[in-house]
Amino acid sequence: EDEASLFFQATLSSIWQPKGRTIQIKTYSGQEKISFYGSLNLRSGKEHTMRCKRQNQKTTIRHFGYLRRSYPRKRIAIFWDGAPWHKGRLIRAYLGKVRCFSLISFPPYSPELNPQEKVWKQARKNVSHNHGFRSFLALQLAFQSYLKKTRFRMNFLKQYG
Repeated sequence: EDEASLFFQATLSSIWQPKGRTIQIKTYSGQEKISFYGSLNLRSGKEHTMRCKRQNQKTTIRHFGYLRRSYPRKRIAIFWDGAPWHKGRLIRAYLGKVRCFSLISFPPYSPELNPQEKVWKQARKNVSHNHGFRSFLALQLAFQSYLKKTRFRMNFLKQYG
């Protein structure tokens, strides 16, 4: 599980331009942003994504509810980082009532271990880098659609058992 923010301002990666031509890239200077919660099923490669305005304990609990509905009567292992909203009174109270989650924390400052980070990177590369969307909503929907339609195969379970 991990969270990511998506901004309407395009991030630039690589671009091709004929030699001798000036590169012109239209950009949007606004600060619009939306957040996503994402959880990758490491066995199937299916991504479970939820758009939200804020990353906080209440939204984390909403995402957990979404996962519970997606996998009823299953134990769910959550691998996550040390974000402040992963801790706290509301999270502890929720997990005290709901016993289907096993939480495994990554070591501090080790995003390279989190398979969800690779999902975000791939989605940004294929959707939001160098984008030409005219509206922020169109970009959000394309980002979410890409995450829903793509199967992300990771060797995390084989690598770490």
